Amino acid sequence: MSKVVVLKLERGDFERGFQVTLDVAEEGKFPYIMGVSGYLRQAPEIPELYRDWQRKYYNLESIYRRKRLYFIDEAAGEPSEQPGNLLQECYEAAEKLKVSFQEWLRCDEFRTIEAELLANLSKSERVRFILQTDDDQLRKLPWETWSFFQRFPHADLGISSLISYSYKQLAKPAKLKILAILGNSDGIDIQSDRKILESLPLADVCFLVEPTRPQFKSLWQSSWDILFFAGHSSSQDGEKGYLYINQTPEGKLEISELEETLKTAIDLGLKLAIFNSCDGLGLARQLEKLHIPQAIVMREPVPDKIAQKFLQYFLEDFSQGGSLYTSVRRSRIILRELLQVDREFPGASWVPVICQNPAAEQFVWPSPPHKYLWLDSIIKLKQYAWVAIFSGLAGSAITVTATWTNFTRSPCPLATEKKEALGCFKDLQKTPLVIGFLAAPHQNLYPNDHLYLAFENYLKKELGINVRDVRIKFGNAISYQEIKKKIADNEWDIIFANSPMNSWTAKSNGYSWLGRQYLQTPSYYYSVLFVKANSPIRSIADIKPTTKIALGYIGSASSFHVPLYNLYGKSLSITIGNSHEKIQELVRSGNADIGASTHHIAANPEWRVIHRSKAIPISGIFISTKISPSDQARIKQIFRQASGEIKNMIGFAESPEINYESMGAVADKVDKIVKCTNYFDKNPVDLYCK
Repeated sequence: MSKVVVLKLERGDFERGFQVTLDVAEEGKFPYIMGVSGYLRQAPEIPELYRDWQRKYYNLESIYRRKRLYFIDEAAGEPSEQPGNLLQECYEAAEKLKVSFQEWLRCDEFRTIEAELLANLSKSERVRFILQTDDDQLRKLPWETWSFFQRFPHADLGISSLISYSYKQLAKPAKLKILAILGNSDGIDIQSDRKILESLPLADVCFLVEPTRPQFKSLWQSSWDILFFAGHSSSQDGEKGYLYINQTPEGKLEISELEETLKTAIDLGLKLAIFNSCDGLGLARQLEKLHIPQAIVMREPVPDKIAQKFLQYFLEDFSQGGSLYTSVRRSRIILRELLQVDREFPGASWVPVICQNPAAEQFVWPSPPHKYLWLDSIIKLKQYAWVAIFSGLAGSAITVTATWTNFTRSPCPLATEKKEALGCFKDLQKTPLVIGFLAAPHQNLYPNDHLYLAFENYLKKELGINVRDVRIKFGNAISYQEIKKKIADNEWDIIFANSPMNSWTAKSNGYSWLGRQYLQTPSYYYSVLFVKANSPIRSIADIKPTTKIALGYIGSASSFHVPLYNLYGKSLSITIGNSHEKIQELVRSGNADIGASTHHIAANPEWRVIHRSKAIPISGIFISTKISPSDQARIKQIFRQASGEIKNMIGFAESPEINYESMGAVADKVDKIVKCTNYFDKNPVDLYCK
């Protein structure tokens, strides 16, 4: 069982003391202990002891790295003493701070809080301990040295503001998307960070190296699970945070300058920000205001090698199934006990900290699909060749023997298949590679089919003897239902979906991500319902059974599926199977009161938008898992190495995988509506199942 402890320090200061309130809850549930009150006495010496350690820590750290360009307090000056003296002074200052802080937490007035914790927590439980305070000095203190964390080995600290922001829980992805920003690296080594990120399992990492501000549009164009930054950073009074994204004079960037960009990224699913850079509490404070679920920052400047080792051990543990809090704790312990970083930089192991939105659930790394767990078992058979299981039951023994040799030598059931990686796959040397370019019946997307011969010939040339033939098929003469069936039957080896609905169908039938379509367009767009500018209809609430709406073809996300999803429960008259142009014509002529289209129509003053949908993901390109892993890898490489001309012609753009789960929910509900209404055979239509 996992617990969440929230310790609020709301009123007071170090001169007068702090009022304390404790809540305890099971993970994901309402607190079962709430509002236990306590008090921390006045302790004006603690901020002074912290500043004394901080000053000596800065001086010591600057001996081992040339003077920091951005984040050292000028008042600290240049160190005038020898490293040996500075090390001893820093060690003594750290010990004084730690001892004084621990004594403060043992005061009589605080014992009611500690007693409640000891009575209601078990040493075997995972505990997220969230310190809620707006006091910058309290956030900086080494809470990890409190005896509580020694008693509870699976507990670790997160800090938070006093205000809890509501947060919509998002679906857990099967594979993470990480946007890694490698900023100004003047005087520091960030290539080690890159190598660590590149080695992560179940993650696609996109790197922006010393980007310009316009390149941050990546946060608008796709959904990301993790935002990572390495480089120089700084904080001002614990309130403002600055990133140094490149080495130009314009490279200093305050977090508030990216407010809308980061809000959009969070709305699209950003779950964790990692700032492997110096002095990050100001960054964390500003990110809290944007409702970010979790962030990991460094509370003070940190030497490169310590930051890199923390990142390495944290990501190794976290990506292998450790909780976020446990992984940070274990990494901190490794720094302190095994690498003994505090001997060289006393207090350095205190620096990494989690910043937490209490309303957000704990973020976890995705686990491998069950099929991989099955494969692990098979691999063990290969390693040992013979497996014997002995069990004593009533004095007898049962022996089960399996041979790897028999498994690998058994033929595939079809002559057109080949054996590879513990399975049977399509043999491209015996059957053609079939590529499907899909479209709705009204879309004339491929008017010059002969142009695609260049792409076909390119694939044949690059695949060489590894493929019998390459055949391109255009799917704009078949219905959405037929497309769904052909995808389910794996009739196409590679699919250019040209629709979020087709993209969801491909993903739900096991196809793997190859890339996105249309590089020049954003990763998300919107469906809108529109009326004439002078229409009396102001919103969906004004729709009546006599209201007429013009929709597009079945299979269109923007003009059919998403509008019907948003109109669920309404009764109205419907016409379907219209192109975007025809929909506008019907509304213009008065033969329809409402039309459905993409958000681009809002730019036309002739129309007024009465409803805009949630974000719709752009279409993707997919490859069948019937293709062997080696052939998939070869084809993906060929796509990536294609010329810009070919990529533009086929609409291919390399990109982290897009999440189509939202389209799955839309497809399920609308499919039910269509069946219940017998494909809208009679108006008005009730958009619900009776």
